[in-house]
Amino acid sequence: MATEQHTKYLEDPNNCPYCGSDDYDRMETDGDTYNVWYTWQCAIKGCGKSWTEEYTLTSVFLEGDE
Repeated sequence: MATEQHTKYLEDPNNCPYCGSDDYDRMETDGDTYNVWYTWQCAIKGCGKSWTEEYTLTSVFLEGDE
């Protein structure tokens, strides 16, 4: 993914970063102790590209924390 596409997707991750479609499906979920990866695939014919989002544990909020 080009740097411009990457930046644009991080600002608004609600569309395919390649063609801009909002028609995509989650294909796979994977993870470990600190990270989760979601792999998505565009459902538009002619695009069909896939990408992976990575989520990282950055904090924890315990019940009763102010």
